[in-house]
Amino acid sequence: MVWEPGAGNGTMVDQLEAAGVNVYGATDITPRRDDIAPLDIFTATEMLPGCSAIVTNPPWGRLAAPFVRHCLKLSRPRKAMVCLLLPLPWIAGRKIADLTGSIGFDTMVVPRYRARWMTAEEEAELKDGAQAPKMNHVWLVWDFSQRTPGSRVVFTNDPGEA
Repeated sequence: MVWEPGAGNGTMVDQLEAAGVNVYGATDITPRRDDIAPLDIFTATEMLPGCSAIVTNPPWGRLAAPFVRHCLKLSRPRKAMVCLLLPLPWIAGRKIADLTGSIGFDTMVVPRYRARWMTAEEEAELKDGAQAPKMNHVWLVWDFSQRTPGSRVVFTNDPGEA
């Protein structure tokens, strides 16, 4: 049972459901579809009842780290899983090093393709026409149901240690 708390226009919800995932709740601070409920995740004090995972593409920029931290805070007491799609360069940030080294951090999946964020119709409406995706992404997975740490990834802040 998955909660998609940054559902926006429902693209992730549609992809999850097409893959056979049961999306129990789809919410967003500004939903762009009738089947997505209005909810600011930062006002949530617990996961939606019945959900065992959060799967989303969080907002990027300054809200990304607080969003990730809040998802982890909500999921840990429930021993739930959190799967987040973020820009690949995000994982190298010093201010988030504690997240990828934290209890529950399990897996990092780096796709060898770039995700498309717009439908063909939306791309056609762009001033410059259809454009190829320009950002590499990474799936970060925390699984608080595991008793032992899963796959760990070590990051360094010192280029001399790389």
